[in-house]
Amino acid sequence: MDAAGKWLISKGGGANPDGADGKELFYAASDGKMMSVDISAKPYLRRTAEGSVQLPAGFIGGDVTADGSRFLIGVPVAQSASVPFTVVLNWQATLKK
Repeated sequence: MDAAGKWLISKGGGANPDGADGKELFYAASDGKMMSVDISAKPYLRRTAEGSVQLPAGFIGGDVTADGSRFLIGVPVAQSASVPFTVVLNWQATLKK
């Protein structure tokens, strides 16, 4: 811990930190794994990060439930080449029927 009360959690960096219960921190590591770290400060901060889940390619963020039992993982969706587009003309006339 430094003078500002900060602890180094990961030497390899990370992104998208989340920790709803205040006892465990989740983050996306640079190797593509969702990591978890026990952040209980009694009697000392345990900083052993454990890889929980291999994140899918294209991971763009996510969230964890309050109890840390489930993840919501955002990934981009491939778009099809053609998406149907419908134009309805004179739609107000159909409302009067």
